[in-house]
Amino acid sequence: MEPRLGIYIHIPFCASKCGYCDFYSCAGAADRMADYQHALLEHIEESAGRIAPAYIDTVYFGGGTPSFYGAARLIELLDAVKATGRLLKRAEVTVEVNPDSVRLHDLRALHKAGFNRLSIGMQSANND
Repeated sequence: MEPRLGIYIHIPFCASKCGYCDFYSCAGAADRMADYQHALLEHIEESAGRIAPAYIDTVYFGGGTPSFYGAARLIELLDAVKATGRLLKRAEVTVEVNPDSVRLHDLRALHKAGFNRLSIGMQSANND
């Protein structure tokens, strides 16, 4: 059996910094997203050769709030992971979402691109 590995991709952007959150995040900071995306894409490409012979069986996009980052950017990142040729067909691909920053058309686009699991934190249900 070939070795397996999981990938965590940190998306540090969110609408606002929550008081309970200890993770590195940048509230707002939309002006930094393009540079961050470029750096992530380069890192994925540079890392591709070091992955073999392992296959990727999980990809987890956490944050911050990845849904705040935007479906198009998340799909571009997943496409870069797919381009390594190491992502298993039945891999679990998770994205953290907040109901305030994701719409049905985003969810449909993410699903079509290969995202097959959502993580919605219980704090999202709190209106306070």
